[in-house]
Amino acid sequence: MKLDKLAYTDTRSALNAADEALELLCRLRQIPLDSLSDAELGEFFFSALEDELGGGAYLGGRIQVF
Repeated sequence: MKLDKLAYTDTRSALNAADEALELLCRLRQIPLDSLSDAELGEFFFSALEDELGGGAYLGGRIQVF
């Protein structure tokens, strides 16, 4: 699947899912979402995903699982 060719509705759904995942991860780790800067949010989100995926890594704009 080419990620650069997603339809508008698919892109919007993916962004909504990422937003919900970020909110849930912050809530589970008891971190107030509004206490993080934009840069910290990005770092937290991908670090948390890596933790939750059990060894996945965010490389070049994509999640890579080893």
